[in-house]
Amino acid sequence: MSSALVREPCPLEYIDGTIRFEPQLPPHSVALVTLELQSAGQPRATGERR
Repeated sequence: MSSALVREPCPLEYIDGTIRFEPQLPPHSVALVTLELQSAGQPRATGERR
C-alpha cells in the first residue's frame, strides 16, 4: 500500500495572537499543514497527512 496525501480540516484555537493545534497522527506519519488566513484575520487551517 502506498502513501497518499489526504486534505482534511484541523481544529485549532486562536487566543491572544497565538494559533494552537494538535493534529492526530498515527505513528511514523508525516504531516503537511497549510494555514490560510481570511481577510478578517480569523485563522482557518487545512491539513494533509501522509
